[in-house]
Amino acid sequence: MSHSILTNGFRDGLLKQLVYFDENKYNLLDKFASSTDFEKNQIDRLVKHYQKRVENILAGFHEDLLQSRVLIGSKVLLQFENEDQTETYHIVLPDETNYDNCISFLSPLGKGLLFAQCKDTIAIHTPQGEQRVLVLKNEYVLNTS
Repeated sequence: MSHSILTNGFRDGLLKQLVYFDENKYNLLDKFASSTDFEKNQIDRLVKHYQKRVENILAGFHEDLLQSRVLIGSKVLLQFENEDQTETYHIVLPDETNYDNCISFLSPLGKGLLFAQCKDTIAIHTPQGEQRVLVLKNEYVLNTS
């Protein structure tokens, strides 16, 4: 696959995400936020921040920019604190979590990883408490479905 086709595919994927959020933001808030205004505002801020980041990436598009931060569509290799094993997760939209190791960007792990870089240690806040993970590798992948 040529570099320009790949680059165009990545751009198209990011543009589709922006369209998705424009068309579905309120449905996301209704479906995935509890009835509290606090949680809806939190998700709304996260989506707006994500949209701004993607717009900035598209404005100065270079594939290295795309690989530098965890985005929706990234496959991330992680090492959990105090564990020798590594796990790979694919950060996806909430409706795409039907596949192995796919996690929603709205999950505690997904929220914590969004915008992280390689070698970052991230504190993930879950109902069970805080867990720290090290980002070993980040790769934005084209959606092949």
